Amino acid sequence: MDKAELLAKCEALEDRGRIDEITALLDSFCSDDCNDPDMHYYYGRILKKQHRFGDALNAYNRALDIDPEHTKAKAGIFLVNSILSIENNLYFENSYTDEGLYDI
Repeated sequence: MDKAELLAKCEALEDRGRIDEITALLDSFCSDDCNDPDMHYYYGRILKKQHRFGDALNAYNRALDIDPEHTKAKAGIFLVNSILSIENNLYFENSYTDEGLYDI
């Protein structure tokens, strides 16, 4: 299956919400010998939708290894880092987790 066919199939699956099937397809296509930054970017985007943020960052970084100027991969990294920053801030700055609330 070539890139155009794979992307068409993935987009059709994405429209139907079948993200797990897309991941299975891209797992084999985006192996170490895949040198297409757009495919690694797309793989990262799908992984991000599954909340697999570490794997998504790896895919985006692989796209940047191939094409250091890949703007979509850079944006994807920024977005994932922003999501992780928000999650960390919500956890650590939540007043309900403040130990001072439990002092008598």
